[in-house]
Amino acid sequence: RNVDLRVVGSRRTYLIELKVPTHLRENCAAIGQLLDYGRSCAKQRPVLVLVTTRFDLNTAKTIVYYRLPIRYVFFSKAKSLEFKSVMAF
Repeated sequence: RNVDLRVVGSRRTYLIELKVPTHLRENCAAIGQLLDYGRSCAKQRPVLVLVTTRFDLNTAKTIVYYRLPIRYVFFSKAKSLEFKSVMAF
């Protein structure tokens, strides 16, 4: 039970789950992993980040709907995007 990447800065700690999914449901499963990691490091109040190579709108909607403290980032060789909600689903 380890986070893929932990970045400790002077002000914040980032817990990053990296996904190269073959099925989009792997992104949804990563939500649970990140919440569990975050709970185990609650004293540090970490920033939880899900980085994936396949964007899934349902994962984004779940994060927004439940107001989860997770940043959702898509990246490829050509571009990187962070999902930001401008409306409630």
